[in-house]
Amino acid sequence: MTRWMVLFLLVGCADSALEERVTKLEAEQAQHGIDQAELLEENAALKKRIEVIETRRPSRRTYEPQPPAPMDGVRVVSEKEAIVERETLENFAENGGSAGRAIPHRDMNGEIDGYRVSGIRRNTLPNAIGVKNGDIVHGLNGISATSMHGAMKAYAAARSSDELVFDLTRRGEETTLTVRIVDELPRLEEANGKAD
Repeated sequence: MTRWMVLFLLVGCADSALEERVTKLEAEQAQHGIDQAELLEENAALKKRIEVIETRRPSRRTYEPQPPAPMDGVRVVSEKEAIVERETLENFAENGGSAGRAIPHRDMNGEIDGYRVSGIRRNTLPNAIGVKNGDIVHGLNGISATSMHGAMKAYAAARSSDELVFDLTRRGEETTLTVRIVDELPRLEEANGKAD
């Protein structure tokens, strides 16, 4: 066999193998095209079903926060300020201070930036002073509560304080909750800053 004949046979074989591979790839592509069309049809059908379900679903109730339950030894001055008798606070602390849960909250970077409170029960001190479920407490009296150690340090410092200032986030907005601690609740006029 001449050199040209060998080359022609090799090229011919290569062309037939190449044609076979191209035919196989075209068949696979056609199959995927059919699969894609089926998926698009299924997706459209599912969207229609979701729309039907959404129209049948009753409208969701809007959140209406409950006012804090009144409590002896506590007077709420405003949404951001309360007055508590020292004896009421000490009784709360002596009884374990349990009125809900505090779960570490992580910021967008995954770092703990405070504690999210939940399960706040009515007729407890946190509820009476205005702490709400979902509040994220970042600090107390300027002491950061980004770790359990920091939270315990803030708690210990607060026990001897005459004022508690909670740095918190409520419904996405940073705010403070100030709690004045007094030996005896002032008359209503004094609590609101008005003298007789």
